Amino acid sequence: MAYEKHAYLILAHDRPGQLLDLFRMLDHPRNDIYVHLDRKASFRPEVFAGCCRHSGLHFIEPHISIHWGGVSIMRAELALLRAAVPGHYAFYHLLSGQDLPIKSQDEIHAFFDAHPDREFLNLWKPKSHTQNRFRYFTLFPEGAGSFLPNLANNLVKGILMALHIQINRGIEFHFASQWFSITHPCAEYVLSQEAWLEKVFRHTNTVDEIFLATVICNSPFRERLFDPTEHVQNKEIHNLASMRFIDWTRGKSVRHPWVFLSSDRDLLESVPHLWARKFDERVDAGIIDYFSRKFRAMEAPSDSEKPAPEISVILPAYNVEPYIARCLKSLQAQTFQDWEAICIDDGSTDGTPQILDGFAAQDPRIQVIHQANAGVSAARNRAVQLVRGRYCLLVDSDDFLHPQLMEICHRFAERDRSDLVAFTYDRAHRSELLRLRAKHLPEPETIPFKTYRIEDIRSRKAEDIFDWATEYAVMGLLRQKGKWTVKHCQPWRCLYRTDIIRDLRFPEGVIFEDLPWWGEVLLRVKAATVLNLPLYYYNPTPGSLIIGAELQKQVDSLREVIRLSEEHYKTHATPHQQMIWEREFLSSFRKKLRKRERKLRKA
Repeated sequence: MAYEKHAYLILAHDRPGQLLDLFRMLDHPRNDIYVHLDRKASFRPEVFAGCCRHSGLHFIEPHISIHWGGVSIMRAELALLRAAVPGHYAFYHLLSGQDLPIKSQDEIHAFFDAHPDREFLNLWKPKSHTQNRFRYFTLFPEGAGSFLPNLANNLVKGILMALHIQINRGIEFHFASQWFSITHPCAEYVLSQEAWLEKVFRHTNTVDEIFLATVICNSPFRERLFDPTEHVQNKEIHNLASMRFIDWTRGKSVRHPWVFLSSDRDLLESVPHLWARKFDERVDAGIIDYFSRKFRAMEAPSDSEKPAPEISVILPAYNVEPYIARCLKSLQAQTFQDWEAICIDDGSTDGTPQILDGFAAQDPRIQVIHQANAGVSAARNRAVQLVRGRYCLLVDSDDFLHPQLMEICHRFAERDRSDLVAFTYDRAHRSELLRLRAKHLPEPETIPFKTYRIEDIRSRKAEDIFDWATEYAVMGLLRQKGKWTVKHCQPWRCLYRTDIIRDLRFPEGVIFEDLPWWGEVLLRVKAATVLNLPLYYYNPTPGSLIIGAELQKQVDSLREVIRLSEEHYKTHATPHQQMIWEREFLSSFRKKLRKRERKLRKA
């Protein structure tokens, strides 16, 4: 075969999280991806940097402002072909940012390898009034979706029709679905007709369904069009000529095909098509997640390592025999299952090591490392060097998680391209535990969890996390003028992008070790998502480090972590960041220090 690689041509305009899923599903050594991003898009190409490991990802220029039915669509498609054709690909596949593959890339490549000399275009017969699109001059070719331009176009066309004044006489026009897969020779031929296409269609309407079919059907490439009736028994299956599954029967109108839902999964997996449209994360993110996880799980591992999970959980454990099983079970109960847990047994003297080993023996996602007691900082520092996930959670081993924590945080991290997704803990659960313990009453073995519909979850995107972060639970809320806040510096309050924390270390030999670590994290976060959801269940155990530490140890540790933080901010932070850090965090820790120093003097 002369050309082995494939070029995906993507028309994109919104939904960056969904677009990221599409890129990753197309990421394959035999693919390159070319993207036209609408000039009106609210995000820029830089947010996708590094998302593809195997495919070249190219955002073409210029960015055209595309309007429904306008000639701008034709120009954008031709621009994509013009950018990709120098790569001499076997096939060029046009998709929108709301399409998804419903077959693996290996299956898609195998299909086209078996049909190397076919063009894939779904032709259809137009109604008589459709001729008006290209036989009569269109005053505003970009105005099909707007009331006044559309009104003016109809008035002008009405006059021209009454006077029998036509354009584009003598041309045999053909119609097809906009989405295509064509070979390299065909793509070269289409580009050779670019000047003719501009002349013919620049004052016409809804050209995306006409221009390519007209060029191909008036050329020798018409004989190469794929005939699906030769390959399938069910002649009622639609859109097979382009191998795109589009459900118009349930769509709202001729402009809007059906948006697939999770309930359509069996249908999508049963059809012979290679791609489907359309999908919308705002309507049903679950079906997108299903195909994303399915095809990424099918990726072949490299020779040196097994496939990396999406999320790594760092779990230090020291003498937590009553709680560790509940914590691990909360990981296993996650609705998002692509994770690993790196458990560091920090020299436990109770039954913690045996419980950890028991879980690891039954679940390959759980890795256990036993070490001599060195403290929680040393345990976390060792674990962070072993993480392989793109995202990371730091969980305390006496706490547990809401079943949807990973699913929700991962979805928002991907959608917003966030370095950090912040959530809250269940305060009602904590208060109830304290009440029961004060009365020496048994604690509940299970608790009810609220089920969240991800599409209904409200969030805030923090471009500058220093405008949102605070150590003060109440004062911070007032200072933020009603905005949600990223409260306190507990590491377990967030899902992190691994790249921003991989080389950070907790200071060892002290308590309050979270303060300087959190300060460095804030300086690295470029974008964050804030969720006001109680997804974490905090257990205020009497044996925790800060609660059980001696007063002198607390004073010495506070002095050290404040010093470390001050030194780092003097050399790495802007004056504005230094001011926020002092006001929202250091001032709180200075108060804690003064309070303990007074107690120490009285002791």
